[in-house]
Amino acid sequence: MIGRRPILRRGEPTAAEKQAARVVCFTKAHGKCYWCGRYVSLEEGQLCHEKAKRRFGWMESENQRHLWGCMECHSKSHNCGGKPCPSKA
Repeated sequence: MIGRRPILRRGEPTAAEKQAARVVCFTKAHGKCYWCGRYVSLEEGQLCHEKAKRRFGWMESENQRHLWGCMECHSKSHNCGGKPCPSKA
């Protein structure tokens, strides 16, 4: 298992590209949650997709926006009944 690369779906960005997108989104939002407006650090915040990743693509484009949110508001936005969202790792 050593040296094994994770399998990426078609069009899925690498870990470095995802981290760069998180930093850009955090900067645009000034660290504030899109829904509740409280400050969320880069480590604790979540990159939220306004539209479905698989249908509209993984990275930000004219068809999709990334939103910065706290864990509580992000899980509510998925209407998942308070259950945590799947791990981003």
